[in-house]
Amino acid sequence: MLKKSYKFWINLLSGPLVCLLVYLIPIPGMDPNGHITVALFAWLIFWWMLKPVPWVITSFVPILFFTATGLLSIKEIASFYGNPIFQLLMGVFLLSIAIEKHGIGERLTLSILTVKWIKGSVIRTMFMFMVVSAILASIISASGLAVLIPIGTATITNLVKKYEEKGIEVSPARLGTTFTLAALYGAEAGCVMTPLGAPHNMISLSLLENTTRITITFTQWMFTGVIIGIILLLLGYWVIKWLFKPGVENLPGEFEEFKNQLKALGPISKSEKMVIIAIVVMAVMLILPSFVSSFKFMDIYWVVTFIGLLLCMLPANESEPLLSIKDVSTKINWEITFMATTGVAMSGLLSKFGAIDYLSTQLAALNGVTTLIVAVLFTIILTNFVSGTAATTAMVTILFPIMGNIGIHPAAVARIIPALGVGMIFPWAGATAATAFSSSFLSIKDMIRGGLIMTAIFVVVCMVGYIFFVPFFGAYKIL
Repeated sequence: MLKKSYKFWINLLSGPLVCLLVYLIPIPGMDPNGHITVALFAWLIFWWMLKPVPWVITSFVPILFFTATGLLSIKEIASFYGNPIFQLLMGVFLLSIAIEKHGIGERLTLSILTVKWIKGSVIRTMFMFMVVSAILASIISASGLAVLIPIGTATITNLVKKYEEKGIEVSPARLGTTFTLAALYGAEAGCVMTPLGAPHNMISLSLLENTTRITITFTQWMFTGVIIGIILLLLGYWVIKWLFKPGVENLPGEFEEFKNQLKALGPISKSEKMVIIAIVVMAVMLILPSFVSSFKFMDIYWVVTFIGLLLCMLPANESEPLLSIKDVSTKINWEITFMATTGVAMSGLLSKFGAIDYLSTQLAALNGVTTLIVAVLFTIILTNFVSGTAATTAMVTILFPIMGNIGIHPAAVARIIPALGVGMIFPWAGATAATAFSSSFLSIKDMIRGGLIMTAIFVVVCMVGYIFFVPFFGAYKIL
């Protein structure tokens, strides 16, 4: 208990102490107010990483700090929090809640896995798991894996029993590792495909708009994201096939297993139909502005906010809507929502007080790729040991204003950093990694071994791919 108490106080005091240390270090040429803002940002980064208090509480620090120092009034500082990232994250969380609550994710997974193409082949079944995981992750982020892993675990357990009944020796751990990593690497590939794939994507997109006046439409993100995602998916498949062979070629009855599980769900319910309608409406509204100019107001912020409202209005049955007040109040991840909003607010404050301009001037002489590589390494380390959301927010806040001056398009950086903010090396590297590890089939050793290789692949593919594809296809828009 004493050791835990020491750890708490060390983590709690780390923020203020780092803030004081940064403020006491001379920074020639920087505006004093900018220096103070940088010091405060260091405080927030440490509290985001070490989390001595909830992220929601950390969000109050800039409000209290700037009003106490007299730099801004309460109304002025509050205006920096008025960013659509808040509504965007709320809408995404509401969609994820609806999909999980009404069983659409499970039905979609089992429907795809009953495709006859995979019948009889372990490798094909494993690849289908990857594809399903990628599709789900591109829509509902880590929630997709939360749907897939329980199905995979139950299926593997039943298949092992069938092997034993036939007197065939098979390793449950080996087979389970293959399928668990397939789901994990598929989900990580899916996260880069759309802005909805991870909270990091939306945070990065919002910060890009705030700091550079450049945006990426849903269609533009998806066009380049799907290309990169497919490459990552295929390379992940190769890594599993090379390093984590299942030990058997055929799984007797796996097609029937999926079919029986799908049959057990019964006919599609009214609530499931309503959720599907909401998803279809969202997809149409996100794509429509790219083809009809009069619908330009339907950006991702507007559409996702509208879908959140729609989910609270469409009926699940005669007496209640798809989402209840309890769903909204208790199941939204307020931690990430407030943390992201604060990150966007801090980017505006760093710009207002000249810190971003100073940093741009100092780093303008550096080689752009070298600067980006350093940022990528920091992102990977922070993601796997602390928080991908915090790492992404910190890195893109610093990088966006600089990249344009040193030869790398900010819209490319907006894709690279969040793509590497999804950890897969350790079980504590985020919700996706933790969900995969929860299957109980995966050992720490195998997770680290595969995670290191896949992380290296992500670095190379995302850096080379986005630096080339974003400018080449013009996958961005000037506001």
